[in-house]
Order: sequence, then structure tokens, then C-alpha cells
Amino acid sequence: MIMLGIGVIGSSSNDLRLGAENDHEMKIVIAIAFTSVFIFGSLAIFKFHYAKLLQSDSLFKDGLCSLIGTVLAGALFINTLIIQAYPSVWWLVRTVF
Repeated sequence: MIMLGIGVIGSSSNDLRLGAENDHEMKIVIAIAFTSVFIFGSLAIFKFHYAKLLQSDSLFKDGLCSLIGTVLAGALFINTLIIQAYPSVWWLVRTVF
């Protein structure tokens, strides 16, 4: 966890130093985030369905991981849309999300 915290601080500091991303990069992030929401969401539904049918706690827990991936990808998607709509607050949205 300490290493993760150091990595996040370093990455955030670098983002603040470099400034806002260009429009091309934002379109790539939106495409990847939207695709990830669809894929992780589908996997979560699939895993929850079969976990119930097979009465598998392990598959249910894996479904939770896919659901968390869906939520994270959705947050990235919304974050990117906010940055595109209000480019001047990119630093605030990066800090909050």
C-alpha cells in the first residue's frame, strides 16, 4: 500500500507538472473507458448468473471484482467527460477522482 501511495503521488505530481491532456488523448481514454464499462459489466452479469446456478462462492467473488472494474471504468468515463466539458478544471477533477 505504501508503494501504491508513492506511485499515485508521483503520477499526480507529474500530471500537475505537464498540464491538461490534448483532445486526441481524451478521445482514446473515452473509448477505452466506455469499452471497459461494457466488457466488465457483461462479465459481472455473466459471473453472477452462473455463480447462482452453480452455487459457487468463488465465482460470485470474481463477479464482484468485475463489478468493481465496471464502477472504476465508469468513474474514469465520467471524469473524462467532465474534463472535456470544462477543460479549465482538469486539475480539480484529477485530484478528486
